[in-house]
Amino acid sequence: MGVRGIAAGARLLLLEKRVKAYWFAAMAALFWGVAPVLEKLGLRKAPPIVALSIRAISVAVLLTVITLASGHWRQMVRQDGRTVLVLVIAGLCSALVGQLVYFHALKLGTPATVVPVAATYPLVAAALSVGFFGEPLTPGKAIGAVLVILGVLAIGLDKVMWPK
Repeated sequence: MGVRGIAAGARLLLLEKRVKAYWFAAMAALFWGVAPVLEKLGLRKAPPIVALSIRAISVAVLLTVITLASGHWRQMVRQDGRTVLVLVIAGLCSALVGQLVYFHALKLGTPATVVPVAATYPLVAAALSVGFFGEPLTPGKAIGAVLVILGVLAIGLDKVMWPK
């Protein structure tokens, strides 16, 4: 097989991993795109805290069943305190506070306006990654961030700049 064959195989595995990563990301985008429309429908009659509670309880029950059935509960009980604390804080930030304020925004606005603004969270994550993990801010990332900001501004100014 030789060195070239091993290198080619390694590149193929890396490409396969990237393709899988993009496939999962695309699936996440699809489900995250459907969810706000359904949530807006649910928020017609339910206040945000009730809607979030229904959503969270149903997800918690299903996750519990999946975790128990798949045997992953063994890994849960083996996690160290710091890992658990970090994940609890992350859950409070995103699944509680972030979702609650997002539901309030969705109740007051339309998915077409609220979702793109809320979806700028990658900018926050990228900025924190640069600060906390020393990730490089490449030209591609900088241009992408500027385009996201411009897109959010265009959505926010839509009715001002292009009234019906």
